[in-house]
Amino acid sequence: MCKSMDEIVYHYCGVDTFFNIIRNSSMWLSDIAKSNDYQECIRCREFVNKGMEEYLRNDVEALKAWKTWYENGVYNNFSMKTFCVCFSESKDKLSQWRGYAQDGKGIAIGFNKDVLEELNQISKFHTAFGKVIYDNPQEYVQNIIADNIKKLEYKGVGHVALELSENYRMQFPFVKNPGFEEEKEWRVVVCSTIGHYNIPSSENILFSKVKYRTANNKLIPYIEMNFKRVKQSIIKEIFIGPKSEVEVEDIVNLLSFYGYYDGIEGGYNFQQPVAIKNQVQHIDKKCIVKRKICVCTNKS
Repeated sequence: MCKSMDEIVYHYCGVDTFFNIIRNSSMWLSDIAKSNDYQECIRCREFVNKGMEEYLRNDVEALKAWKTWYENGVYNNFSMKTFCVCFSESKDKLSQWRGYAQDGKGIAIGFNKDVLEELNQISKFHTAFGKVIYDNPQEYVQNIIADNIKKLEYKGVGHVALELSENYRMQFPFVKNPGFEEEKEWRVVVCSTIGHYNIPSSENILFSKVKYRTANNKLIPYIEMNFKRVKQSIIKEIFIGPKSEVEVEDIVNLLSFYGYYDGIEGGYNFQQPVAIKNQVQHIDKKCIVKRKICVCTNKS
């Protein structure tokens, strides 16, 4: 059977992006510093820094050491970047269609959360998959401050400052303003250094070295997340946008052409079906469901 909604997260995108994701069995993770969300990271970072400076205000030497190490780690390490790709728990959200999928003309791809969870087993300093925090983000940041104050008991100020400046790249991208809570966002976050460095990968999900593309007159660093090894299990559901001109049949044929059904009985994955759904009624060989239709169905 198709996975339940809470086991799937959705990536909203335009038709061109959808096509490239399917064709290449990969997604692009872009430098979060080039996105509007980066302001959230900056606010969290500055809040933590202010809290630590407040704690150390009566120790002149410790405060000086903190500022030196923290600024060197945060502001002077230009080669260290955080990359991100976003998903949503909502499979058919109007605001998502409008904001991320060509005003409803695009596609929402449902990804298997179990497969993406592999990323949390690689390296906590380099890869993570998780839910964005909206509920009381200040409490989350306060806990980070308290944790770093505790570390001062057995680690030097410089060591704690440098460690925080490195770790914030993996922690703060998961914090957003409560005003965005309706997005119900999940993220894959990867931290890497610009240059010829290999990013740790899992057995099934591989990452490229840092590459560059152009967009809106900017140079955007990005990395590719390749899921070719699990292409027949990672995509569980595909929603066609309410204004899209894409047909269900086209998507079925596209998935078949690029090997998402290779070696599967009857050309479909009966054990782990890909559900292709539209806002408009469609007729399938196996079933007719008003407004929603599962093209790849279980045997019955």
